[in-house]
Order: sequence, then C-alpha cells, then structure tokens
Amino acid sequence: MINIRLGQRAGSGTPERKEDKIFIISSSAALISNFILSFLLIPRMHLIGAAIGFSSINIASFFILLYYAKKYSIFEYERLKIAKIYTSAAVMFMVIFTAENLFHFSIVKLFLFIIMGFAICIMMIKVFGTFSNDDMEFLMQLVPVKLRKYRRVAEIFLLGYGIRNVFQKQEC
Repeated sequence: MINIRLGQRAGSGTPERKEDKIFIISSSAALISNFILSFLLIPRMHLIGAAIGFSSINIASFFILLYYAKKYSIFEYERLKIAKIYTSAAVMFMVIFTAENLFHFSIVKLFLFIIMGFAICIMMIKVFGTFSNDDMEFLMQLVPVKLRKYRRVAEIFLLGYGIRNVFQKQEC
C-alpha cells in the first residue's frame, strides 16, 4: 500500500505551509493536464477524449504527490499489498468480463455487474488478507453518521463480523 502522510497537523486546525504548497501544485498540475488533454482530444475523440482528459487529473495529481512524498521522505510502499490489490482487480475483471460476454451487456444488467464486482472484490480482499483489521476499522470511521445502517452491512462484509457477532453487539 502507498501511504503518504501529509497533513500531520491537520487535527490542530493549523495546516503547514509546505503541505498547502504541495496540494496547490498538485491541483494546478491536475487542472492544467485536464485542460490541455481535453482541448487536444475532445475534438478528435469526443467522449473518449473527455474521459482521458478527466482521468489525467488523477494521474497528474498522483505523480506530483509521489514526487513530494519521496522528496520529504514520507513515502511507504508495500509491494505485497499492492500485488494483492492488483491480483484482486485482475480476478474481478476476468469474472465480470466473462459474465458480460456470456449474458450480454444491457443497462438493466449493469447494476448486477456492479454488485457482482463489489462482492468479488470483497471476497478477494478477505481471501488474500489484504488489509488488517486496523486498516478496515479506519475505513469504517470514514463512513458518515447518516449512513450508520449501511455501516453495519459494511462491517459484516469488510471486517468479517459474523452473524453471531452482530447479534452480540445488538444485545449490549
């Protein structure tokens, strides 16, 4: 996994000037890459050109953040986790691609393909043990308070709480 620890003082309410500069540079590079690629590709490739231009936002931002993370030695790279994530994505792609070819794509089936892809991804994460329980607990803390009922479902799938654990938590 790639961890970039920018914003270490974020809890104090006083962001650091260096970090502000990094995010401004990253956002500016993303905006410029999107503008240039959209300007060049949309007239020739239409919707695909727009998609490529929009995707360049993430790519440019990632590489700028990666550069500064390496420069300030705040970069961790866990090859095994990255390999597990890519393997999970490849398995999910192969299953969905095969299902789409067998059952032919339609807008009605799109929702089923999305649900199936999510289920395969979760299953592969559980099989490979890609994320620790601490990682998953952290992700669960990001769920907004308004979505608490959906959080329970996510806890069952992501954290591995069995039905017995869910009922025990409700009794307490």
